[in-house]
Amino acid sequence: MVIINKNKLNSDLVHDINLELEALFTSNRTWEISSSTGDLDDASDVRIVIKGEGHCYISTINDTTEYIRDLLNSYRKAHNFDTFCMSTTYFDPEKNGIVFEYADYISL
Repeated sequence: MVIINKNKLNSDLVHDINLELEALFTSNRTWEISSSTGDLDDASDVRIVIKGEGHCYISTINDTTEYIRDLLNSYRKAHNFDTFCMSTTYFDPEKNGIVFEYADYISL
């Protein structure tokens, strides 16, 4: 996985993903975004790790998973890339955070 530098994201985003994530959680949460290519455009997968404690402004983990996927997909649609169709959410004790994984294909 390659960490995506949030300062190098296309400023023409349909949504500024970092601002949306800031709005989603209280200030004592942090996150990192990574993908197989280090880019949101041509990545076949994207992984967002939310760390820290505190309130989430969406009621459930499932709702949060869908919200983040919609956020990523609105960006991808605007740039005519495949959207993410599969997602997994789990707690990673090593990272001490909730991991949201998205893929635009299903490998068998």
